[in-house]
Amino acid sequence: MRPCLYHQQGMRGLGSGRMAEFGRGSAISEYVKDANRETLVCVQIEEVAADDNLDEILGVPDIDVFFIGPTDLARSTGHPGDNGHPDVKKVVQEVFDRIHAAGKASGPRALPNRRLRTPRQASCITTPTFQRS
Repeated sequence: MRPCLYHQQGMRGLGSGRMAEFGRGSAISEYVKDANRETLVCVQIEEVAADDNLDEILGVPDIDVFFIGPTDLARSTGHPGDNGHPDVKKVVQEVFDRIHAAGKASGPRALPNRRLRTPRQASCITTPTFQRS
């Protein structure tokens, strides 16, 4: 997380500080506060090891969205190229269920050739606005 956010919440570099000038005209100190509050941090769960450590990952502060990479999970579970394998589908559903049980947001599941009509069908949680406290 530390590389994603600026000081004091993280260690992201400021470079020359020009980012504060792009359409804002604010001081770097104000930009950093705003950026830390407004940066959306997403992680991808795509290895069995991530599934094995999911509770710890879900406990990391300031991660906003958890995506699942089913193709890489299929490979990692020993079923490369077979996202529809029952073992893969089970792991994917269990990961989504654990993300939601923790009250966290998941990114939408990508399902080829299937139109999803609601956030629940896509196994995602939506919130009206995003802003880190």
